[in-house]
Amino acid sequence: MIVKMRKITFIGIESQKEKFLERLQEIGVAHLILPKEAVEAQDLAKELARLTETRKFLATK
Repeated sequence: MIVKMRKITFIGIESQKEKFLERLQEIGVAHLILPKEAVEAQDLAKELARLTETRKFLATK
């Protein structure tokens, strides 16, 4: 089943961060995508367009 996702923000003690995030995943209440891993759809579309143009250019050579 696909459900709409919501963005949530937590505020807490830094030393307990990893344990807290692991526990959220263990109990199945959250799927975590950390900011350094997150990729915006718009960024992916731009990269795909750039690669497509590069491929077209190389195919003509």
